[in-house]
Amino acid sequence: MRKKKRKLTLKSDFSELPKVEKLCAQITREMHFNEDQEANLGIALSEIVNNAIIHGNKLDPQKHVIVEVKYAAKEVEITVTDEGKGFNPEKLKDPREKDNLLRQNGRGIFMAEHLSKKVEIHPSPTGTKVTIVLEKNLKN
Repeated sequence: MRKKKRKLTLKSDFSELPKVEKLCAQITREMHFNEDQEANLGIALSEIVNNAIIHGNKLDPQKHVIVEVKYAAKEVEITVTDEGKGFNPEKLKDPREKDNLLRQNGRGIFMAEHLSKKVEIHPSPTGTKVTIVLEKNLKN
């Protein structure tokens, strides 16, 4: 089966999030995801897009977040790119550590890593590109 592709260009504004939800619904419907797979995709993608808007683009309405999706019968690969200054992923704090348990942020990448097959982070001075891969569980 040939991979399908979708692309969204979003303003760095939370009012754009319904477009992400609509994209997730379209993908999960076409891939026949079960409820758990649909939830995993929705949570992982929304966390990464939120990070791009808040931490990457610093809520700057002049900057954009690009969401690119490639999917086929068994796997979906999503790349989210912001226009921020990049960051060092090795400096991310573990949200399970005692000092971080009550923090209101710092869980997005962690959650995406636990809900996805793979997460890759490619920071640069002109933005960060995060790729998440989710695999369809064919048993369900």
